[in-house]
Amino acid sequence: MLVAIFLSNLPESLSSIDDLKKEGFSKQRIYLSWSIVSICVASSVVLSFLFLEKLDLNSLGIIESFASGAILAMLADSMMPEAYEDGGFLIGFLTMLGFLTAFILSKI
Repeated sequence: MLVAIFLSNLPESLSSIDDLKKEGFSKQRIYLSWSIVSICVASSVVLSFLFLEKLDLNSLGIIESFASGAILAMLADSMMPEAYEDGGFLIGFLTMLGFLTAFILSKI
């Protein structure tokens, strides 16, 4: 799970580096910020594994739907417009292909 979360957040963190540099953040501050985020995410995964192991399916579904909604909101608000601006109409197709791939993999 930790590896999956790391890999899913990697593109977002890489795309933010240019914006942070444009805002005047030093390399040291960028590394520090992303290190703190990495530690928080890793801690959340470990704590979730330890304390939410016996969570009932209804509660788990609510937590997962909230998390997926937050991810979709972030994608729609910040990453998709920038991707469309830089990559053109093909980005929409590739996004749909990515969601389709994730759906198929979740059913296998």
